Amino acid sequence: MASVQDNNSISAELSSKLWYEAKQNLSNEEQEYTRDFYGDEGDNHGIVNDVLRTAKEKQKEAEDKNWTFKRSDGRVVVVREIFSKIVDSITKFQGAVDFLVSMDASGHSALPWAGVKFLLSIAIKDSQKWGSVIAGMEFVTREISYYSIFEVIYLRRKFSATKQLSDALVQAYTKVLQFLSGARRYYDQNSLKRFLGTAFSLDENLSGIVSAIKSERDDIERLRGIIDGQQEKEMGDGIMALSQDQKANQDKLVGLLNDLAAPMEIMAMQLTDVKDELGEMHSEMKAKTKADELPKIYAHLQPGKVTNYETKVGNLTPGTATWILRNGTFTEWLEGKTPVLFVCGGPGTGKSHLSTKVIDYLRKTPLEVSRRQNRVGYYYFKDGDRNTRSVLTALCAIVYQIAAEDEIYRMHATQICDRSPNFAMATCGTVWNDFLAAEYGATSDNQLFLVFDGIDEAEREDFAEFLKLLSRSALQSIRIQILLVGRPEMNSIIRERFVKSPFDTIEVSSKVIIDDVRKFSQARYDEFIKVPKTLKGLRHKVTETLTEKADGMFLWVDLIYKEELQDILSPMKLKEALGKLPEGRLTNLYDRIFLRVERDNGPAKHLALQELFSWAVYFKEPLSLFYLNEILHLLIGNQYSDAEIILETCASLFILVKTGEVLLEESNRSETETQGADHAHKDAGHNEGRDNAEPELEENYDHENYDNDENYDDENEMAEMAEADEQHRNRQRDIFVHLRHASLGDYLRRADLKPTAILLGAKQGQVHVVVTMLQIVCKGADAPQELWLYLMANFLGQLGSLDCSIVSEADTKLIIGYLHEIFTSETLGRHIAKFHISAEGYPLLGDGRGNFSFGLNTGQQNDNYLVI
Repeated sequence: MASVQDNNSISAELSSKLWYEAKQNLSNEEQEYTRDFYGDEGDNHGIVNDVLRTAKEKQKEAEDKNWTFKRSDGRVVVVREIFSKIVDSITKFQGAVDFLVSMDASGHSALPWAGVKFLLSIAIKDSQKWGSVIAGMEFVTREISYYSIFEVIYLRRKFSATKQLSDALVQAYTKVLQFLSGARRYYDQNSLKRFLGTAFSLDENLSGIVSAIKSERDDIERLRGIIDGQQEKEMGDGIMALSQDQKANQDKLVGLLNDLAAPMEIMAMQLTDVKDELGEMHSEMKAKTKADELPKIYAHLQPGKVTNYETKVGNLTPGTATWILRNGTFTEWLEGKTPVLFVCGGPGTGKSHLSTKVIDYLRKTPLEVSRRQNRVGYYYFKDGDRNTRSVLTALCAIVYQIAAEDEIYRMHATQICDRSPNFAMATCGTVWNDFLAAEYGATSDNQLFLVFDGIDEAEREDFAEFLKLLSRSALQSIRIQILLVGRPEMNSIIRERFVKSPFDTIEVSSKVIIDDVRKFSQARYDEFIKVPKTLKGLRHKVTETLTEKADGMFLWVDLIYKEELQDILSPMKLKEALGKLPEGRLTNLYDRIFLRVERDNGPAKHLALQELFSWAVYFKEPLSLFYLNEILHLLIGNQYSDAEIILETCASLFILVKTGEVLLEESNRSETETQGADHAHKDAGHNEGRDNAEPELEENYDHENYDNDENYDDENEMAEMAEADEQHRNRQRDIFVHLRHASLGDYLRRADLKPTAILLGAKQGQVHVVVTMLQIVCKGADAPQELWLYLMANFLGQLGSLDCSIVSEADTKLIIGYLHEIFTSETLGRHIAKFHISAEGYPLLGDGRGNFSFGLNTGQQNDNYLVI
């Protein structure tokens, strides 16, 4: 019987190398910034004590000086509280250090602790970026503490997954060291650079590193589950045994580990599933790991960003969209009797909500009929974004979705990547046949359901080819069920392709969904209407009137509440307004909305609104608030409000999609508020009579800073202003402007749309975007560099999508003039040449010797010839 100690001697040696291996993964520059991170590898207890002492000193300093910093959303964070969390994590770990030393586990994490100590010791309050450094230090301190114990538990056993686990830990440790190195680089700058944050955008880096480490956790926890399962099996088979002392030591370590893990919102989400399937999966999984496979699949298929259905589930009105689950035609499709089902409905009739309901149902409900395990792939096509209109991209995204959830499929997909064309050479046929049809044949143990929402918003020719591909596939002989959701005009196209194949349709009619529209109207009334809630008769009158007039359009009901009724405070006037509502057609309602927007905004904002609507409708992908503001400033000047403020005047027409750091902060804030509410509820009984005492700190802070406006440091204030501007720009880089609904795009693109003070009209708007892009590109060095590079990368694609039949002779001459300047201007050519090797530039290349060739006489051997 193998002893645990024998295994310890092997895995302890492996453990001691992890941080060293992680350091070797750093670039030369990153390693240089870790030069001051040193500690005695044999004195783990000492370095942890040093870090704790330094953290407590900084905690007291932060408390004495009342240090705070602001996040990009303006929220004030008290630094003392962050240091308190750092001290708490280290104190918990310190209690385990003596125990770890007794198990011969000292020294292996001296490097990261030395980095934490060094950075804490030199930390000074000189800018808002400093606050992000400290917030990042709190995160990595918890990581180092947690994994120091984790190593002792899981790397001191010699199992087949131990090496894979150590490799995964090295990847996580590399990210931690990259953060520490980046923070060190930040402190090496002079004060002015730190104020401006030019060399180390820590907000972005922290977000990326946190996300990267969390992604590694999934794999680490999976491997942890495998090792636990292997130990249980060996103990059950009598191969391995733990003495009473060893068992007690292990239980104590697991307790310490779980104590550190509690506030980290992670840990073993998939552990149970891994253990349950361990015996079946182990022989197939040991060759490859998720950390290796998913990046390979992603690089091969390039699935891009996918709308998560879970973000849409929360928008469903309770009790709605359930009718389709009881529909007989849907049940037949669910049972596999009909391989293809088309759900069709007009604009605004809740089709995407139906798709979301079906996806949620399929993912959570086992099929009792077949007793097979469900796999669900889905995709939401979006007309306003070229990146979400491709069927090829949709299929690639679905393959990646399944691979992320199915261990066996992930391994198969990884192998398929070696013989199937990559994204650049792939077609819908190669992805369908290689990754889906071949994997879900008649003998497959799994049933695959594919849901394609908004098929009328996909590239029409692209989707027609996909239907042709499906019609040629033997759908009856494979385990794939397909649900298509879109507008009625797609019905004839689908029927044409499925003449000889089983195919059925469900129509989303106003009669079928009237109860859902009623529930939706009642929910919106309760949310938006401000008259007394006791007027139940008025509520019934309003909700029933809107239900009847809506003709099955949820969107119409929603817009009526937001645009026509929500600002009415008088019950009598609310009742009168019901007789003046536009008929249940979206066109009439949009007419009224745009008249209201034009009326509510003065001439100074009309030009800005013209630009915003033109770019939102005709540019090939949603623009960020940052780029929209750059465009407005360049074209209109300073006599306009921020684009974000202007969009508030027509908020019912747009959706602001948050990404990156903004999304991360919002998620963290939501969780903090939830936790705060829980604590407030628990502490309510202890705070009676203290209501007036709580705001005291904030009031004192306000008096201290604002009572005497003449006493300020001009240099520091300029730096704070620069920092605030940079935070504002970074925030707007992560917020993208989308049209709220495809029907709005249809309205604004229709050929008979007349120009108004805020709308250029269909033909003029499309041409205007192209001409403006070329105009900005030709400004060269006089244009904002980030905007110029972005438009330079996109102007050829935008030009290629322009409908030549709508371009006037005058605009044609203007476009050709700009193109001639781009191709021949020496001044512009010299400016372009500065960026031709920039990774974030555009598809214009030099000859490798610093020369730039891009003119009318460009040779056919030059790579730019293809671009031209």
